[in-house]
Amino acid sequence: MLKDRFLAGAAAGILIFAAGCAQPPPTSVAPRPGPSAHKPAPAPAEESAVIYVPAVSGGEMMLARKTVDLPEGAGKRAAIQALLDTESEGRRIYPAGTRVVSFASSSAGEATLTLSKEIRDYSGGSAEEVAAVNALVLTTVEAYPGTKKVRIVAEDGELESLGGHLDLTLPVEPDRRSVIKGS
Repeated sequence: MLKDRFLAGAAAGILIFAAGCAQPPPTSVAPRPGPSAHKPAPAPAEESAVIYVPAVSGGEMMLARKTVDLPEGAGKRAAIQALLDTESEGRRIYPAGTRVVSFASSSAGEATLTLSKEIRDYSGGSAEEVAAVNALVLTTVEAYPGTKKVRIVAEDGELESLGGHLDLTLPVEPDRRSVIKGS
């Protein structure tokens, strides 16, 4: 019986030893990552859009054509929002918080641009108002080819005017004569 225990123990030891030999020896060196592990993640692709920003040129209120970068997939409304968020000559053109609520167009090329109610807080003289409205119209026409006229409304109802100088109850056609040449 003692002999049987000895043989069983020896057999178990041989199996354990054999199992240990079948595995590769442990290494103390950590595996090196492949070359792709050190590459930075690619930056998200960007799209660009043209917006029209009110600017003074030769003593007149004009519009400067400006290309802005938009995040990939942001959509056409993002161009209009970029204009709403832009500053000109150190101040906001449109009231803070103004945003694009919706955009709809007809097959006849007439569009309705609905802005948030913050647009009602617009303040500016007649020349600034004409430039601000024309900037919205030109930026919208640029973003949505085929658009010929833009009606600007507020989310909480019709917008008669931005600052009391320009009738917005009817769609507005873009006026490219106010764009600074070469901008």
